[in-house]
Amino acid sequence: MTLFVADIASYQAGLVPARLRPDCAALIVKCTQGSGYVNPEYAAWLDEARHSGLLVGAYHFVDGSSPAAQAANLRAHIIDPTLVVMLDEEQVGLPQTLEVADAMGALGLHVRLVYLSRTYWSAVGSPDLSKPFAARGLRLVNAAYPSSAAKPAAELYPGDTSSAWTAYGGVVPSLWQFTESATEAGQRIDVSAFRGSLAELTDLFATIASPPAAPAPTAAHAALTEESSMQIEPTSVHAGEYALIVPPGVGQLVLAADGSTSGGASLRVVLWNNDKSTVIASLTVGGTSGHHVIGHPLSGATAVSVRRLDAESYPVAVGFRA
Repeated sequence: MTLFVADIASYQAGLVPARLRPDCAALIVKCTQGSGYVNPEYAAWLDEARHSGLLVGAYHFVDGSSPAAQAANLRAHIIDPTLVVMLDEEQVGLPQTLEVADAMGALGLHVRLVYLSRTYWSAVGSPDLSKPFAARGLRLVNAAYPSSAAKPAAELYPGDTSSAWTAYGGVVPSLWQFTESATEAGQRIDVSAFRGSLAELTDLFATIASPPAAPAPTAAHAALTEESSMQIEPTSVHAGEYALIVPPGVGQLVLAADGSTSGGASLRVVLWNNDKSTVIASLTVGGTSGHHVIGHPLSGATAVSVRRLDAESYPVAVGFRA
């Protein structure tokens, strides 16, 4: 099954997102560029796209300005920080883009996609993508236009067996932007293909994962479960992003992991309170024999998101206590 994902910027001012249906299942809207630009159409398009039933993401065009300033620009204007984010990399090279991704992650943003065409990747030295992408949970977007014709996306798509889907940098593209001239919703727009079901595309756009069902118990998980002060059954955090609502009457976030590796489990933890985040940039738990439990004050947070930054497969137990 092939689904189409549109992306738009202020060049398409006046476009009505609802008119993209049913040709497109998702829409990625340009929000910001560099440290200062904000798309004036973004807020209205975000609202309209959601009401039309489209899956929605935001994209940021990366430039050479400070990664921290670029992250702050997007965080200030994304409106909904749970949106999946795509970084558009066309001019600054992979190291700068990864620094921007890290800076955005530190602000609680969910960078999931990197637009980096095969042609551009080759021009910047054909760097390895597999390790940096895996470490950050990034997916690749290729861009190659076999036709410049102005037609509906379905008529322009060359098919799922095209060589544009071949891996580069050690990564197979998750999306292929195959046209910049699709005629949809009365405009010429960029459209990408996604090889998969609607459920799989929905999962790609979902930044808050559900906890895995019935995870195998571990010593660390059992240690938290048995603590009399625990307020809820701990969640086992594997790969992905988890959002947990802080129960009333608790004061500490508690993490536990088995000592399965020498380095321990590396996590990014964000404490949320009234749309403002306090970031715990680096927490490591585990790393030697036995299990390890660490706690951190919640400081009035109403929700917590936890993301695994390491590539280990063993779960970390997450819970709350008084």
